[in-house]
Amino acid sequence: MGILIPEDFPLSTLKNDEERIVVEALRDRLTDGWMIIPDVGLAGDRDRQMDIVIAHELEGIAVIEVKGHTPTIRNGIWYAHGSPMEPQPLQQASDNAYALRGRLRAIGPELSHLHVEYGVAFPNALEVTGQLPPSVKATQILTSRSLEDPQDAIEHLISARWGARLGPKVMQAIITTLRPDVDFTWDPEARARLARVRLEQICGQHVRVLERLDQNRKVVV
Repeated sequence: MGILIPEDFPLSTLKNDEERIVVEALRDRLTDGWMIIPDVGLAGDRDRQMDIVIAHELEGIAVIEVKGHTPTIRNGIWYAHGSPMEPQPLQQASDNAYALRGRLRAIGPELSHLHVEYGVAFPNALEVTGQLPPSVKATQILTSRSLEDPQDAIEHLISARWGARLGPKVMQAIITTLRPDVDFTWDPEARARLARVRLEQICGQHVRVLERLDQNRKVVV
């Protein structure tokens, strides 16, 4: 059974049922040691939101984007409901994976050679029929059939090109980066300071009004 990070992550907050279905499938059907991190944001020049990040200290790390469509591919372009998908699913997953790789490699030398795999899950699609474009590996596509028993599918996805033994220190660095602990200190004087600043602003406004009164010999109130 996989481990949700954090374990009490509220799945009800995920933006759609498809994401919840995929997260639950990975959590419940992967073997021990797999970390499942849903809804991961990356702030930067361009803010990104990754549907799911999975990692295992002996296997590696991957980004999985979730799409509720049952797509088709025509002339190499992904379509849903007769229109090109925007963004294109594999391109979105690829961009997010490389952005995550860059963020993690910057942590320190122990992650300087880290690779991040990527794939797309289609929980409403049963299987893939036909030949995929040469830029797409079959292992990068997860269908509802794959999610019934995802262990083999995830192992093939994550080892499709690189495969990596992360080790416990790298795993901890990944979790600390993506799910950090942050404390905010309560300041009992904060309200008093804000009140003083507000009073000073009000007093300044009153003084400016009175200065104008001094310049006028007749005032009507």
